[in-house]
Amino acid sequence: MKLAAIYSHPVQYTAPLFRELANRPGVDLMVYFLSRHGLEVSYDPMFGKAFKWDIPLLDGYPHQFVPNVGKDSGVGGFFKLRNLALVDRLRLARHDAVLIHGYEHFAKWPAFAAAKSVGTRIVFHGESHLNEPRTALRTAVKSVLLRSLFRSFDAFGYIGTLNREYFEHYGVPADKLHLTPYTVDNDFFATKVREAKPRRAEIRAMLGITDSAPIILWTAKLTEVKQPELMLRAFAKVRRGRPCHMLFVGDGALRPRIEALVASENIPDVKITGFVNQSRIPEMYAVGDIFAMPSLREPWGLSVNEAMSAGLPVVVSDRVGSSLDLVEQGRNGFIVPFDSVDPLATRLDQLVKDDALRQSFSKRSLEIISRWSVRETADGILAAARGDAK
Repeated sequence: MKLAAIYSHPVQYTAPLFRELANRPGVDLMVYFLSRHGLEVSYDPMFGKAFKWDIPLLDGYPHQFVPNVGKDSGVGGFFKLRNLALVDRLRLARHDAVLIHGYEHFAKWPAFAAAKSVGTRIVFHGESHLNEPRTALRTAVKSVLLRSLFRSFDAFGYIGTLNREYFEHYGVPADKLHLTPYTVDNDFFATKVREAKPRRAEIRAMLGITDSAPIILWTAKLTEVKQPELMLRAFAKVRRGRPCHMLFVGDGALRPRIEALVASENIPDVKITGFVNQSRIPEMYAVGDIFAMPSLREPWGLSVNEAMSAGLPVVVSDRVGSSLDLVEQGRNGFIVPFDSVDPLATRLDQLVKDDALRQSFSKRSLEIISRWSVRETADGILAAARGDAK
């Protein structure tokens, strides 16, 4: 099978999937990237700094960078990526199937038409779900446009339960839907965390944590949509009752506000690491005891996958897309309302005070995530690309 994949830019989460697909017998893969964002030092407004990822993102699979008519200075904005040369590449290559991730960039729309024109099967992959708030006008417009667009695609890869409901809402029939679970490289995280565990005390000391009290871990940008202030206020309530630490791993526009609140309200045992690159992220999971993601909006939340691969209990809001697939209430974690401090604090306190409960949740997290791996994602993509009967 000649399989193409079209993605805006290389990221740490897709590289393991592309390697898995490239290694499958009978698969001739080509990945088309529309930008080099993340490979070279560039400014990310949500991180609030310039960076580049420090792990290999291009090794182990065939790929091409398609020239961008616009200035290649990031991937935000519909007209940022106008890679018109992609049309000729798709027509000349005549792939059997093409996996296209999202419709948020101009370059992908001519690609849809080019693939159709040469009989290439289109597999659409997205992340959206219906829990994201929208105006009535936006909802009406999207309904008309997406129902029309989705009728032209041959198959869909849905990342989880909420994403499947989204596609069904816009009229996609069941026989076109294939589960392509949203995944990370579980083996990588499990191995790196296991290697870091013997240095747990050392890493904690480097972070300024010298006691053995549990650490509540956050690995996300410090932005409004992630709700770090709500997280901080929930931690403060827990901390008033018992020893524990709050470790914010990340950076962003709200960092000064969080630091100001910590100082003005005298909240103890709060650490903010700033931006931590991928090679060191497993160390953060190795020292954490509880993972929390109370986001206002989160199409999936791959940090939940990472945390579970590290064997952590997880507490997430009901706006986190992965909640229905990865979080079993009261077994490996808790799902809490997105807009309230008290339920989050209550569940965190429950885990902070009970080491046996954390151990039980840890075991269940590992069991659940073992069935949610890159191998299953590749299986779903290839089934969609072949048009396997459901």
